[in-house]
Amino acid sequence: MVQKYSPTLGHCFFVLAVLFAAQLAMGVFSDTLPQSIVYAVSMIFPIGLVFLLAQKSPQADIRPLNSAGQGVKACLIVAALAVPLTLCIIYLIDPLPSLIPMPEVFKMVLRRVFYGCTPADLIISTCVLAPLAEEFLCRGVMARGLAGRMSRQGAILWSAALFAIMHANPWQAIPAFILGYFFGWIYLRTGCIWISIGLHSLNNLISSITALSMPELELDSGLADIMGGTYWHLFPVVLLVAVLFVCSILYVFHKYEKTVSS
Repeated sequence: MVQKYSPTLGHCFFVLAVLFAAQLAMGVFSDTLPQSIVYAVSMIFPIGLVFLLAQKSPQADIRPLNSAGQGVKACLIVAALAVPLTLCIIYLIDPLPSLIPMPEVFKMVLRRVFYGCTPADLIISTCVLAPLAEEFLCRGVMARGLAGRMSRQGAILWSAALFAIMHANPWQAIPAFILGYFFGWIYLRTGCIWISIGLHSLNNLISSITALSMPELELDSGLADIMGGTYWHLFPVVLLVAVLFVCSILYVFHKYEKTVSS
């Protein structure tokens, strides 16, 4: 049923509301249960709601949840190009959250997330469970489903906005929107959900390793704080590299779209 489910925008916001309610409820157990368990249980409710809505809603003729729409070879090439491009994007957007001062109360929340559990628990919850659950909801259900109701560009924008709202704070929402747009673009062009899951996992892995390896850093610190002036000297170089990777991916899309259609 979920394979053919095309949610309305209202359904998408309803799923987010259930997610927030589940997270608030499971927050009671955050000091007694592993973070991975708390996260997994909280995700059962919105994902279960998706399956329930899919059974009760008219089924649309949309692409499968996971497919190599332009061929396996094209997906592998795009994945290989998307990994370094993701690293470039992470580098370029790193200073954006620091434009908004982070209150001490939120730093306490982040300290609990990154330092209130074991490294293994942190990696499982942020680099395995979060990419799987969030990409299923935001890309596999929302972006793919909304693309059956509006333009592909609109579906990508709305899924990125919903992904940002899911993070419920501006310091994570700003990069989440930009990365979410990129993940949605890659997913809707290739049809391969595993690429966006892998890129999402890569982003979270970098954040987790940084936090675990440099616990002395302030939680609102970024690469610009760590690297100093070197960061800004390299910025135009990284930007140029990112543009080249985008052009390369566009070329692959164009080439294999022609191959598939011919």
